[in-house]
Amino acid sequence: MSCCPIVSYLTFLLPYRTIGTMTTIALLALEGCLSSSVFGPLDVFATARREKNENTLRIHSTIVGRSPAPVTSFSGIPVTPSATIGDGEQYDHVLIPALFGGLKRHLADRPVIDWIRSQHQGGACICTVCAGSFLLAETGLLAGRPATTHWGLAGDFRKRYPDVLLRADRMLLDEGDYICSGGATAYLELSLYLLGKLGAPELAAECSRVLLIDARTNSQTPYMSTTYATDHGDPEVLAVQQYIEKHLPEKLNIEELARKAGITGRTLNRRFQRALRISPLEFIQDLRLDKAKKMLATDTQCVEQIGYAVGYEDSASFRRVFRKKVGLTPGEYRSRFAHCRP
Repeated sequence: MSCCPIVSYLTFLLPYRTIGTMTTIALLALEGCLSSSVFGPLDVFATARREKNENTLRIHSTIVGRSPAPVTSFSGIPVTPSATIGDGEQYDHVLIPALFGGLKRHLADRPVIDWIRSQHQGGACICTVCAGSFLLAETGLLAGRPATTHWGLAGDFRKRYPDVLLRADRMLLDEGDYICSGGATAYLELSLYLLGKLGAPELAAECSRVLLIDARTNSQTPYMSTTYATDHGDPEVLAVQQYIEKHLPEKLNIEELARKAGITGRTLNRRFQRALRISPLEFIQDLRLDKAKKMLATDTQCVEQIGYAVGYEDSASFRRVFRKKVGLTPGEYRSRFAHCRP
């Protein structure tokens, strides 16, 4: 079998289930879910069954709903359950889909939350996609433990679940009894990961090749966009934020920024940390890198010019910081995202 990136990502996993044993997976269908996060895993598992392999897994996947009635997905496509949470069935894995809108309603749905908790207590590994991590956190099972979700939801997640150790930079995080995946389409990586964890990394690699799924990275960092609160209630910090955004390419000195706000540099640092949980220097760096990412994806200027345009006079320093924070070199980032250029 030829080499494939997914092999190196999965072969470290120790099989925890004997090949040939039936594995049951419940795909939870909820109103407003991303239909592909329900049907996508079904397609990956169906592909695994189709591929002729001596280690073929026996997987039985079931779409489970709150009731037998079809739910309306985010795209308007109905998703029809073949089982319900009231059937009393215990599954080996439960997959909570990505949810677009209506999240508060789902978090208040105690029968669903209680069912997820009871499945976990019965031995099920709970798998989440994107905002699905909120439902798992709502059960209380993540208290004091690490998790991930979509980077754009990180702020809301931290506010609601401050006792969860959120790792919003991670694309996939496996804690044994639960697995969280970050992006809305991370169900692809999650499905391949499950194939490997169930004892068939070579089959996972084959599915990766057949379906053209690139699962080489476990980081959301390249996809992140910088957004910081402006409703924190600190007028001096807000004034500095706005000044930085308008003068990003210029030399920015913390003491000078503090003087413009009528406070000391030490006070500015302390209040920035309290309002935004980062230092002013980190804020400047994040905004500069965010602008650089947008330019790399949409502009034809060379890397040195882009670095200078966002405030880095030293191109070597720009490349070093970019690689450290984004996880890719500027050139690698451009190669991956320049197709977004209009």
